[in-house]
Amino acid sequence: MLFRCLLITLIAVAFAPRIQATPVDVDAREIEGRAYICPADGVYPNYHNCTTFITCSNGLQYVMPCPEGLIWNVNTSECDWPYNTECVSYPREIKDG
Repeated sequence: MLFRCLLITLIAVAFAPRIQATPVDVDAREIEGRAYICPADGVYPNYHNCTTFITCSNGLQYVMPCPEGLIWNVNTSECDWPYNTECVSYPREIKDG
């Protein structure tokens, strides 16, 4: 029984569709003309484009695209179907001082 479950799992993984994210050709240090500073390693919404998100790693920022047809879900921190979330793209004000 264990062998059968393992075999089914291996077959499912082998034939699962591959989705590979590649960084969008944008300088994430400046998003929409404004400086972006990563608060910590992790993933964050891109409030200027809900079809992308920001990945922070070791102080570097990367703008990553969601797979086609998906948008960023701020509640689950992952790309999701539009009917599960709403687009939260809007210009955020940056306060000086």
